[in-house]
Amino acid sequence: MKMVKDRQLLLKISGLVLFCAAFAFGGSAADRKYLTLPESVSRAKWIFSAEARKGGSTNACLRLKVDVRGEVKKAEFWWWAERSVIWLNGRRVSVGRLPRFDGAFPEHVIASGRDFAAELKQGRNVFAFDMNRRPNQFFTFGLMLRGDVEYADGRIERYFSCADQFKSSETPAPGWTEADFDDSGWRAPVELGDVLKATWCNWGDVPGQFCTKEEYAEYRRIMTTGFPLERLLAEPSSPNARVDFVGTTPVIETNGRRFPPYVHNMHLACSVERDRMLERMRDAGSHIGRIMQIKGFWGGKRESEFSEYDRELRRVLAIDPEIRIIICLQLPVEYYREWLVNNPDELAGFAQESPSKNNSGDYFGNPMVPSHASVAYRRCLHDYIAKFGDYCRRQPWGRRILSVELSHGGSGDGMPWGCHTMPDTGVAMTRAFRRFLKRKYGSDENLRKAWDDPGLSLATVEVPDAQSRNGAGYYLRDVSDARDRRLLDYYTCYHEEFGDYMISFGRSVKAAFPGALAGAFYGYVILSYEPEGSTAMADRVLASGAIDYFLATTRGYNLTDGLDRNLPSVLRRYGKYTTIEGDVRTHLGLDGRAERKWCCRTPAETRSTVSKFVANALFMGAGWHTVDFAHQAEHCWFDCPEALEPLAAGVRAWEDALRQPLHDAAEIAVVVDPDVPWREGFHPHYRNLYFSDTLLTLPLQTMNFSGYAYDLYAPEDFVAEKRDFKAVVFVNTYENDAALKAAAAKARRNGATVVWCYAPGLQDETGFSEASMKATTGLDLGVVRERRPMAASGALGALVAYQKYRYPHVGTYAESPRVFSRETTGTDLAKWDDDHTVAAVRKVLPDGSIAVFLGLPPNDVRQWAEIFRTAGCHRYTKPGFLVRRNSKYLMVFSGKDGVIPPESIVMTGQMDQSGTVEVSLERRADSVRDVFSGEVVAAGADSFTLRSDGPRVWLLEIK
Repeated sequence: MKMVKDRQLLLKISGLVLFCAAFAFGGSAADRKYLTLPESVSRAKWIFSAEARKGGSTNACLRLKVDVRGEVKKAEFWWWAERSVIWLNGRRVSVGRLPRFDGAFPEHVIASGRDFAAELKQGRNVFAFDMNRRPNQFFTFGLMLRGDVEYADGRIERYFSCADQFKSSETPAPGWTEADFDDSGWRAPVELGDVLKATWCNWGDVPGQFCTKEEYAEYRRIMTTGFPLERLLAEPSSPNARVDFVGTTPVIETNGRRFPPYVHNMHLACSVERDRMLERMRDAGSHIGRIMQIKGFWGGKRESEFSEYDRELRRVLAIDPEIRIIICLQLPVEYYREWLVNNPDELAGFAQESPSKNNSGDYFGNPMVPSHASVAYRRCLHDYIAKFGDYCRRQPWGRRILSVELSHGGSGDGMPWGCHTMPDTGVAMTRAFRRFLKRKYGSDENLRKAWDDPGLSLATVEVPDAQSRNGAGYYLRDVSDARDRRLLDYYTCYHEEFGDYMISFGRSVKAAFPGALAGAFYGYVILSYEPEGSTAMADRVLASGAIDYFLATTRGYNLTDGLDRNLPSVLRRYGKYTTIEGDVRTHLGLDGRAERKWCCRTPAETRSTVSKFVANALFMGAGWHTVDFAHQAEHCWFDCPEALEPLAAGVRAWEDALRQPLHDAAEIAVVVDPDVPWREGFHPHYRNLYFSDTLLTLPLQTMNFSGYAYDLYAPEDFVAEKRDFKAVVFVNTYENDAALKAAAAKARRNGATVVWCYAPGLQDETGFSEASMKATTGLDLGVVRERRPMAASGALGALVAYQKYRYPHVGTYAESPRVFSRETTGTDLAKWDDDHTVAAVRKVLPDGSIAVFLGLPPNDVRQWAEIFRTAGCHRYTKPGFLVRRNSKYLMVFSGKDGVIPPESIVMTGQMDQSGTVEVSLERRADSVRDVFSGEVVAAGADSFTLRSDGPRVWLLEIK
């Protein structure tokens, strides 16, 4: 009897599980079939020549026969035909957008066509399409067509772009556009996909234009079946989202539930590829989806159109009922060009002329784009977000919108449009600059005195032109020179306006989406752009409370470190977080849809690269977001186990970090001033890129591979850190302000090694100051203002400005200012090659600290290893391996047999690619387990050996 009861209980439980599954995924078993897209939902297909599958065809000659038998009442044909010339019975035809589509479908893919009843003859007719795609075209390419011929007797014949109705050839033949041409030797075209085929479906409502009425009804049924309506209506109408931290690990909390800020990129439009990745990421535990798509038009005849969000998000929630949605608003200027044409005073101006005028993705051009100082533009953005928010709040899925982000600039990742040809000399920025100067100086007299120019007026002063943009000609600003004071005033004004633009956006989001977060690409520190191209004046934006997180791209792609361009410590200070962009061109991109120079060459390289970016986020206390520029094509770059498995492991590690909080634990602190990128630097772009890489990016890259681990801080965050460090490296701290003074005081303790790079504390309120450098470092340092060769040599080896990646033809690079040591009691480590003054020195100071000055920071892993060895720091591996350490984990990366991408060519010859790693721990561990593989690599040991047959990342949990 007990067995029977247990069996009945088991059946009841099983039934409950099936009921819950049916509820979560859309009701009955019959309905659940719609959670998998059918092979096709329409007879209309995207077609091209038969050789298109092989990638060898750039031309397609396509013929459609229309046999007329009877009186034609109406004959509408409409199509989307890329790069094509079209004939009907040998005569060229032209068409416009079909009226019923124009306006109703405000997107890129809008069908063109018309009624051809008067032009069709009795008997055989032929539409001919001569199409040509560019070689190596990134996206799929083709033709889609529908046609309805209605006869007077009520008959309707339907025509579709498909293999059954079309003939194709790769090469034209004489008379091929004529109706009587013999195409019996031609082949059927290749069918590339139906109305749900990426990339086209990403850029327009293709089903709404090319499905039959019956097909469209079935498509709508597919899209809405499984939508968890009752569940959503039972949830609060607001996400009530907030950012929290557990130790150094960021958390997104929404209505009592906690999610990792791990976000997978997806397109709004439904496709087999999009649906499959939704399922993959759902199963990996990533339940935050980021939609990168703009909807609507500005200032023109069309109103914003959001209905596609309803249809598509119902589908998204049917596949992953747990998902939270982030909307990334990309605002390409093509969508509101009419507003820009009508408001010329709101545009950015450019101090340097460029022939490129209209390409918003061109950093080096003069595109027609709004100025960040335009208040009218901010109002437009506010109105657009308000309309979108009003629509979303009225939908049941609106309560699942977790955040709205702003993606702007040349490539959508934060740098301003046309930043390499700035300053912004437009009317809007000029007005803002005059307001700024009036606030700062108050009178014409004060301005004239500060800028050393008796002819100035607050009412007429201009933004610096191309010549004035050079300031006094130094890499650093010398405020004792009026030219640099003027330039610094402009930089400050420009970035305040840029920041206010971000703040305005965040406030608009919070007004339109109560309880949601607001994010933006911003706050870049590790970036070698000139000041107008950097966005590192972050405190103003973070302190406003309008933006909850910054997104950032990475420096160093597949085989190197993947540096986050933001400083996580700065955001954590304000209770915000940064995300690291998983811009990974996996081995799936080798089919031609990605730049090969950035691609992972093998599945092992893909696994190691994705593992590294996931582990970096864990160590840095950051989130991550994937970016897949192939999401429009036949498969996503992340749709492989080599990418998905590390992503899933990262989610599990995040969950474990909530149970056992992580904290920084390295013996070395590296201090970076986040305000340098927007204050210092050169124009033109190439010169700034060169020297900025030398002073910041490449030192961090090579330090990462020294075999030693460090924690990264802004000066204020270093001061707030309660731990003491054996070594502190001040990389780019040139301004002797209150934050640097406090950081120097904390670092300079008995027995600690303090490393100062390039021109430490050179700038104070009076300009370049040798006294300020001595107060900062404890060392007697001098400065040379003339441009001098940046090459030194000595006990550490060569210290040089590194130019081999971008400018291998350049000889010894010269720059200004240059700093040297006058110390007579220290140990000289290097001397400048030209005049033999001391370029690097080590000295024990009276307070017991050891000061090290490096006129140029090392770009060599062995030099960093020697500095840290002398400081008594623990070495985890020999130089050549990427190492990170925190309270629980040790990360090690081996680049065995990998190819180093161009951006990280500094690592050529410096990355150990043997595949054998000898690891030494600080103390004996009971066990060491690799989180990614689950393998226990050591037990009861303080040293062990790791081996790999290819590139590999170990995320070692140490107990």
